[in-house]
Amino acid sequence: SVPKFATDAKRGNVGSNITARNEMKTNKKKNMKKLICLFAGILTLSCSKDDSNSENTNPTETGLKLVRINEDRLDVNFGTTTSFTYANGLVTKMEYSQNGTTFYDETTNFNYVDGKLKSLSFFHQIYAQGIDTYTYNGNLISSCYSTQYSTETTNNYGYNALNQMNSHKVYDKFNNLNYNTEYNYNTAGNILNLVVLPVPGFGSALINTSYEYDTYKNPLSLVYNENVLKINFEGKNNITKRTNASSTSTFEYLYNDKGYPTQRIEKIGGNPYIKTTYTYN
Repeated sequence: SVPKFATDAKRGNVGSNITARNEMKTNKKKNMKKLICLFAGILTLSCSKDDSNSENTNPTETGLKLVRINEDRLDVNFGTTTSFTYANGLVTKMEYSQNGTTFYDETTNFNYVDGKLKSLSFFHQIYAQGIDTYTYNGNLISSCYSTQYSTETTNNYGYNALNQMNSHKVYDKFNNLNYNTEYNYNTAGNILNLVVLPVPGFGSALINTSYEYDTYKNPLSLVYNENVLKINFEGKNNITKRTNASSTSTFEYLYNDKGYPTQRIEKIGGNPYIKTTYTYN
């Protein structure tokens, strides 16, 4: 499965459910928690250079940490909070909650070996726990085996000559291909568009989503290193526009003096929809 970040501007994919949706739903917790596997889409990739040796880069070397993300729907009374805990410069815990209820509270623990993320463990008071386990090819993550909610999936990641993730395939426990997504990049190294290819038995529609970006820093780069961000479809900049056949969303930001967003407003059809607030330490 795949971990979906609360800050996903790439909602609306497929695969692991990440690029095509335009709503914050109560099942968003499922996306949040799985921090790196199944879904086919948070896409903000960077890395127009060869960064295959950057796996052990400490995301918090700048001295700044992203400690909390709050998301609030502007049309209804609904919001979520995601908090991050660190130790020795690495994120060790992510806690997710929905305002007004504890039912969806969930904790994700990060497990490392020699500085590399090796697995994620998910815990929920009601749902069965789950584990995502990562396999590496050098310092690049080549696959993720996920067991969550009584399901088993394998995510395979392919890379181009610049070590940018250009393919993501998701298989079920019977080795049937469920999702097949390809990615193209702009000259800055951010994902320009993603194409979800038809898979027999899972729908015939081809989904094409395109993105535009600002020139400021992605706050998740303070939480995860580049090679972890890659498989979560995240990169160095922030999405300002997302377009697919069904809708167009725009994103407006406020920034701090270090070049990271402190607030984001997502608009659909020109109407404010979701407000995201970033808190740093």
